[in-house]
Amino acid sequence: DVLRGLFDKSDKALHSYSTRYPLRVGMPREELRRRLDVRMPAFDALLEVWRAQIEQIGDGLVRRVGHQVVLTAPQQREVNAVLGQLRTTPYSPPDVVVERELLGYLVVTGQVVEVNDGIVYAASAWHEMYQWVVQTIDETGSVSVAQMRDRFGTTRKYALAVLEYLDAKRITRRQDDVRVRFRS
Repeated sequence: DVLRGLFDKSDKALHSYSTRYPLRVGMPREELRRRLDVRMPAFDALLEVWRAQIEQIGDGLVRRVGHQVVLTAPQQREVNAVLGQLRTTPYSPPDVVVERELLGYLVVTGQVVEVNDGIVYAASAWHEMYQWVVQTIDETGSVSVAQMRDRFGTTRKYALAVLEYLDAKRITRRQDDVRVRFRS
């Protein structure tokens, strides 16, 4: 039967992907759709039929229900070390030296936020900065790089990186020398 064949093909693709990339929590939806060679409306319908076996997660990812990333002992030690380093200077984080796949795992699981190459914040520090920026803009109309730098006792480099990331996410936008809320 065609449906069974497509499910077997998707199950094999998901297994292969998780074997090849053990630190990734899921496979990109679009990659699975291409491997099955199915158009989008049909693919969405298949995922609905298979929802007890294949789940959609996060940013356009799919995985087998129950799939979990399991870190090795050395990887867990590395994660603990990185998170410990980020907590020491939360608003001026040190350079994170970690394998790219492991950093990707930390980002996808929400433990860190990478605002650009080389600047990574612990999730708690990131959320505090994000909340402050949004609240300050809502209360005063704008926020500047200098205000952010002074509030968090950091450097212009880090304050600017955070604000540029918020611009890229369309939460804020630059207006002259300040940031305001993004309005579409």
